[in-house]
Amino acid sequence: MELDVTRGGIAQQRADALVNAAGTGLRTGSGVAGALRRNAVGLVNEAAVSKGPVELGGVTVTDAYGQDAGRVIHAAAVPHYGDGLATEVRVIAFSTEEFRALESVAKRVRSAER
Repeated sequence: MELDVTRGGIAQQRADALVNAAGTGLRTGSGVAGALRRNAVGLVNEAAVSKGPVELGGVTVTDAYGQDAGRVIHAAAVPHYGDGLATEVRVIAFSTEEFRALESVAKRVRSAER
């Protein structure tokens, strides 16, 4: 597995796609979603919501609306059942080898920051 670690705001990154861990309703809130919404020159929230809701684990793709990426991928990692409150969190599973690779990268980043 190859990883590139970049420091900075996700909304300012040049990429083929930016990925947002969203709720199943796809409404943008705070965190990554909020940064993408604030940086967009268009209605990224409205575009995402119009394609939802999606099943937990599902994805939808929208335009990046002026961000330096071709698109935004909204991946439903948290279910919302109409009340806007998260009811559980989907955990991403890694193999032991993948986890060790990520852990190694994290240690190198922390060392470089000192």
